[in-house]
Amino acid sequence: MILGICPTVDFAFKKTFGDPANSQALISLLNAILELAHPITLVTIQHPFNYTEFAADKPSILDVKATD
Repeated sequence: MILGICPTVDFAFKKTFGDPANSQALISLLNAILELAHPITLVTIQHPFNYTEFAADKPSILDVKATD
């Protein structure tokens, strides 16, 4: 824990793994957790908002949204 900031706190997690400048940190995290046969080498950080199709639906906001 650097500077007393816990990476599991929502804001810290978003700043660490949801920032395109830190995409290598996200790649490392995903590869460590997923243990894929072919590791992830590139991710694209996307807008974290999922909008709805219908007025009655509730929108969602993700901590991190990325594609590989």
